[in-house]
Amino acid sequence: MSRKKLFAILAAESVAIIALYVLTAQMQETFSAIYNFPFEQIGLGLRALHGLGGFGVGAAFALWIGLSLLPMIPAVCGRRKSAWEKALLGLVSFSLLTTLYVMTDPQCIELPYADSDYIVKTSFSMTTWSALILYFIVFAVRLMREGDRDKLMDYFGTALYALAMLCTACIIILGTGSAQNIRFSNRQTVDTVFALLQFAVAALPYVLDIMIVIHVGELADAVRRGEKLTEKADGLTKLCCVSLIAPSAATVGFNFLQEAFINVRTYIAASLNIPVFSVVFTLFALLLTRLLIENRRLRDDNDLFI
Repeated sequence: MSRKKLFAILAAESVAIIALYVLTAQMQETFSAIYNFPFEQIGLGLRALHGLGGFGVGAAFALWIGLSLLPMIPAVCGRRKSAWEKALLGLVSFSLLTTLYVMTDPQCIELPYADSDYIVKTSFSMTTWSALILYFIVFAVRLMREGDRDKLMDYFGTALYALAMLCTACIIILGTGSAQNIRFSNRQTVDTVFALLQFAVAALPYVLDIMIVIHVGELADAVRRGEKLTEKADGLTKLCCVSLIAPSAATVGFNFLQEAFINVRTYIAASLNIPVFSVVFTLFALLLTRLLIENRRLRDDNDLFI
């Protein structure tokens, strides 16, 4: 795993998420929610074309149908696609068709709520995204079942990149939420400091997860090249142990620190931070590392015996 490549990807992802957050905060008519991107913007473009008259109406209709049928291209042309994948691509195409129509005219569905347009847009966008995610999961399962050793190692590396991106997204989302709370609340300086500390405590497990991802990727590269695993595996084992203890220790320290300054604060946020995902992932990485070490040790013993 290339650290430079990973950091470049994570930096680009962070900039993109922050940009979307700023756009949703500053341009709510165009970017009402992150989940509505890019369907909402496409719908606004189709509506603008529709308002141009005859040619614009035809162009908007053609673009609407054409964009909705894009998922059907791999379904028709993909020879190795399973029946489930083709069916899901058809479902994605239908969901995209309805979502773009709703984005063009959200008032076509009337709800007894003041923010009915936002609710309708978000509901249809989430449905389309969920269908897309389901398709990619089924697609990934097929690739893993059909792949040989080299391909599986490539898929494993891709999964590590995706996992690091997920952790980065969680950190950015936590950071934007904390920044918004600090911005719109009239708190004292000490409360702002504690809000930043609370963000650091909440983000720590994800930072450690990214470090584990990097070390797991380097360990996988060593396995592929047939190098000695002892040094890298020992380093990963120590990192996993730290990752299991550090977040809980940071939470305990934060809560005791809050108690020490409770008289000078206007806002108290007692925290019981249990990062279930991070704990499960760290335990899995630790178990995988130990299995690799024991497997390599057993193989070396057998070679010595022979």
